Amino acid sequence: MCVGDEYIKHSSMGPNDSTGEKRGILMTKRPLEILDQVLNRQPVIISLKGGREIRGVLQGYDVHMNLVLDKAEEEGENGTVQLGTLIVRGDNVIYISPSVE
Repeated sequence: MCVGDEYIKHSSMGPNDSTGEKRGILMTKRPLEILDQVLNRQPVIISLKGGREIRGVLQGYDVHMNLVLDKAEEEGENGTVQLGTLIVRGDNVIYISPSVE
């Protein structure tokens, strides 16, 4: 890949490399490992297309990033709206972040 006058190499893990080391780059955590750590424990913040943000306890997810949230709530102009248990389609998810309480 060329960026300006520099060339950037994209690297990938070898077939026997399960440590997360990518040719000199050490990955400390993988995205699904982070989700597993907060699963059923602490709230996450989910940013959705259309500018909406929802907070809730992550109960489950799949490879398509379809999410199941419990105790979901959305901050709006009129305050916090309690949504209860919610299923979010992965196509609408921009990012997921562990919540800081």
